[in-house]
Amino acid sequence: MDVKGKALFLILLSSGMRIGECLKLKLDDVDLDREYSVENEVITVPTIEIQGEYTKTGNPRVTFISNETKEIINEWFKIREKYIKTATKRSTLH
Repeated sequence: MDVKGKALFLILLSSGMRIGECLKLKLDDVDLDREYSVENEVITVPTIEIQGEYTKTGNPRVTFISNETKEIINEWFKIREKYIKTATKRSTLH
């Protein structure tokens, strides 16, 4: 499986997203270093924000992804950059 396919598979597996939601993700929906404060300690957690217009209920939500998924997304972003010279913040993830 190529990096793009593996990234898609791991996003679906670790986040619980529906395939339609995943295919509509934008670059700025992915936050691989979101910080949360837990008991006076700051932790960094990779997240994906799903826009309301893409969900079954119409409500936006945030889902978490595994560190393995974060790593493969980073790998895909590096490969993607080679093929897209001028990507904008709202260009599609895939």
